[in-house]
Amino acid sequence: MQPNSDSLTKSYLEGVGFTGFSTIRELQATTIRKPELSKRGLYVVVCQEDYKPDFIDLEKVRRNRNVIKPWSQNKLLKKWVPETEILYLDRAGDDKKQCSLRRRITDLVRHSQGKTTDQGPHIGGELLWQLRGYENFELGYFPTDKPEEFERSLLAWFYSKTGRVPYANRMPRTLLKEIQSASGAL
Repeated sequence: MQPNSDSLTKSYLEGVGFTGFSTIRELQATTIRKPELSKRGLYVVVCQEDYKPDFIDLEKVRRNRNVIKPWSQNKLLKKWVPETEILYLDRAGDDKKQCSLRRRITDLVRHSQGKTTDQGPHIGGELLWQLRGYENFELGYFPTDKPEEFERSLLAWFYSKTGRVPYANRMPRTLLKEIQSASGAL
């Protein structure tokens, strides 16, 4: 599926098939049991339309224990991507690994609650937990048998619109170069 809109919004994502949007707060309070989450796919975290970045002070972030290596507010502000609701995009599984949406989403939610180790369980996306009000961000998902292909397509589309990847995404350089190339930025 190839995105073809200028709209970097939850509504656009729903239009291409993302579904099941729930707030982080709701996900923290429940066990995730939806049958479609046993598949591979993509998941995304979005903020409210009018959200402006407001960072939690580093001392409180450390007390929350949901960020392994907190970033300074200056560094976070440089990473912020204005004029988008899309904060984080990731996949569950690929051609080699059969990880389910349920597993990855559960790991992300557990991480938001401070249930981490030195290795995670979900280091990707942890910049979300340095934003005030993250409990109100919404997570949606898109089951697909080709999560790698769709993830690259969406990231290339996002990059073509903003010149960056979503705020909480951390990209290995090789993948970033692929995305830049696919978006026409190289």
